[in-house]
Amino acid sequence: MFEAWLAVVAVAHLLGVLLQRTCQPAAVAVVDWLCRPFILLYVIVFSTIGFYINVYSLDLRPLWTIVVVGFAPPVTGLFVGALVATVGVRLAADDGCGWSGVATETAVVNCGAVLTMIRFAVASDVDADVLSSPAFWTTFTTPLTLMLAAASRQLVCTAVRQLQMLSRNDKQEVVCLSSAKQPAEHIDESVQTIRAPGINLSHQLTAV
Repeated sequence: MFEAWLAVVAVAHLLGVLLQRTCQPAAVAVVDWLCRPFILLYVIVFSTIGFYINVYSLDLRPLWTIVVVGFAPPVTGLFVGALVATVGVRLAADDGCGWSGVATETAVVNCGAVLTMIRFAVASDVDADVLSSPAFWTTFTTPLTLMLAAASRQLVCTAVRQLQMLSRNDKQEVVCLSSAKQPAEHIDESVQTIRAPGINLSHQLTAV
């Protein structure tokens, strides 16, 4: 059953990639008119009926175990996706920033498919409850992980920009000090001022 569900998920992803490559308007229409309403319905059902049905699974493990189990899949996905995408960009000799998209896609685990697979594949309801608990918690920790990753990246970028500005200011101060220490160049003072006819204002004088 697990292999069959994995095959279905893989085929769905491959069909989406092929549709995106061959007919992009059709792919956009499928996303807008099929995938998004279905995901919205899933979120509503999961956040209401599904949460209260599985709420007893919140006490199956200690808090620290829940935190580790819940955050491990998205955090590992971010690191693995970033590493693989960085290596791919290096091999492709591309300086783009496509690694962030690959890392995010790798971190987003399809918990809905995992929960469905466990419910249909495991015969015992008690075992299914225990096995679905990590996927249940990962559903809540994945958005939080992505938000923390985005905030950390923003902080790092801001710190790098501030360091660059400080380094530029230091370089400018060094250049100004060095130029001030240098002796002034000889200025030719043999300049004559010629007053044109009919011009009496000082700012209209022409220096030659």
